[in-house]
Amino acid sequence: MSADTTTKSFWSSVIFRTLLAVAVGFILWAIIPEGNGLTATGVRFLAIFIACMILWVAVSTDWAALLFLGMLVVGNIMAPGAMWAASIGNPIVALVLVYTLLAVCLTQNGVMDAITAWFITRPFVKGRPYAFMTMFFAAHFVVGIFMHNFAIFIVFLNIIVRLCKQLGVEKNHKLYICLMLGNLWVNGIINGATPIAKTIPNIIIGLIESLTGVVVTYGQWLAVGIPFMVVGLAVVILAIRIINPDVSALRNLDVDEFVANTPKMTKGGKIAIVATLIVVAVTILPEIFLEIGILTGISSYLMGLGISVPAVIAIAALCLIRADGKPVMDYISCIKEVPLAMLIFIGGIMVMGVPLSSPETGVLTWLTNILDPIFGGMPVMLIIAFNLFGALLITQFVSNTVPAILFLNLGVAIFLGMGGVSIPMIIAFSVTLAVASSLATLAPSATIVTPLVIGPHVTMGNSAVFNIIFLVIAFVATVAWAPVTAGIMSLFIGG
Repeated sequence: MSADTTTKSFWSSVIFRTLLAVAVGFILWAIIPEGNGLTATGVRFLAIFIACMILWVAVSTDWAALLFLGMLVVGNIMAPGAMWAASIGNPIVALVLVYTLLAVCLTQNGVMDAITAWFITRPFVKGRPYAFMTMFFAAHFVVGIFMHNFAIFIVFLNIIVRLCKQLGVEKNHKLYICLMLGNLWVNGIINGATPIAKTIPNIIIGLIESLTGVVVTYGQWLAVGIPFMVVGLAVVILAIRIINPDVSALRNLDVDEFVANTPKMTKGGKIAIVATLIVVAVTILPEIFLEIGILTGISSYLMGLGISVPAVIAIAALCLIRADGKPVMDYISCIKEVPLAMLIFIGGIMVMGVPLSSPETGVLTWLTNILDPIFGGMPVMLIIAFNLFGALLITQFVSNTVPAILFLNLGVAIFLGMGGVSIPMIIAFSVTLAVASSLATLAPSATIVTPLVIGPHVTMGNSAVFNIIFLVIAFVATVAWAPVTAGIMSLFIGG
């Protein structure tokens, strides 16, 4: 290897990018001045935070997230016990863990394939390509409410591959590209619209509580998220209509033959569905009952259990109950499907809310003082649109969690500094931000699912125009949904 090649390799290496992030951290520590609300502890936190953000974007979101936790202690920003309790010990980490386990169990027992088969075999679908695509993507939305987005994406990706093989549709065909991208689009909307087993909504729920003191429940989020999924389905179909692929192959699809080759749901799958529906009911119904004033005693008790504990009990039951001579849930097999790196990363994100909102750092006050003169006179909806566009743009090229965190803190700081912005509107901004930062479809670096499509099945070249059409429509729909969200949230929270 030549010296020039070795030099080029070093400048593009992980080691160089890591050293660059560390150098940026030290420079920021030296040049950011205290004052305007920012304390010396806040300066150290910003230096560590920005350095780790560079690592997350340029190097890795796994070991860098663990390093971030350690640096909070090294930088004397948090005590070790408090740091671990607020990160790995955060209830959101446990919540994602247990719901992901349930999702894996449902997949392994053929539940997802069975639900999809039901949707696409409705009588009105036969011979109607757009009706078929509507019901196919609707199935993705329905099962996606309860499953981790990565798990459900894999299921539908495999179904599309089988479908296109039966249809004889090649990779460069417009219909093939639309089906693949449609799967990606739906998955992005789900990732922001429902908090069950989803990373970004749960991170935002935790940060909202840290920054404003308001707890957003699953029921409240779903009250706006599920209707938005209907809007999102219309957006996906509208985008495909505008692209206008040749759908004649779908018109001649033998649905019965396709379903015959689909894995069947096991007896254990039926039991797993019942267990999952009970968990969801126990999580959401008590909140509704308390609102209307019935079964208040038992509802208060169930609300006190939190969101994760009912799922824990269901997991134990599924491990004990046997069907077809084996446990409904093979715990060892399911736990291997839960990405540990993802849980640590979530812990790293959740702990941010503590120093960001702490008077000991003064970061939130500092941000408010800086941003208020810039955005203070702007209409609230224009500020929301600005932040959603920023998140939508940046999320196309970096991990979608990064823009979600960045623009949530910026937006909340602006609104708190302005005064007079209602809590329901701040929550509306946060919910729509979860969607906007999840619409990552242009580049393979955007999310954990995009490289499964862009590269193996489509290219950035043949998908860019299609993606832009979708993103424009989706952005308009997301901004328009903010006041609707605020109105619904005001029914729960008031103000």
